[in-house]
Amino acid sequence: MRADDSDEPSVFVPAKKIGVSSPSVSASASASSSSSSSAGPGLPVTGDDTMLFVGAAAIAVAVGTVLVLVARRRRVRLQA
Repeated sequence: MRADDSDEPSVFVPAKKIGVSSPSVSASASASSSSSSSAGPGLPVTGDDTMLFVGAAAIAVAVGTVLVLVARRRRVRLQA
């Protein structure tokens, strides 16, 4: 059975034709084109802020280190 023999209707949408011009490369043109805003929007931000997690982890390590050092200094020695 061929794909054209199915009962579902098919819709053909032609592709939009876009004219493409070859870019001319020169030292001044490449420097100005990289900083122009006509290139469109930048990439979207799709993740969590990892520096927040890195900062929280660093604080947790620092607090743990302080607690271990304090616990070593305040060791109770019982004498009978």
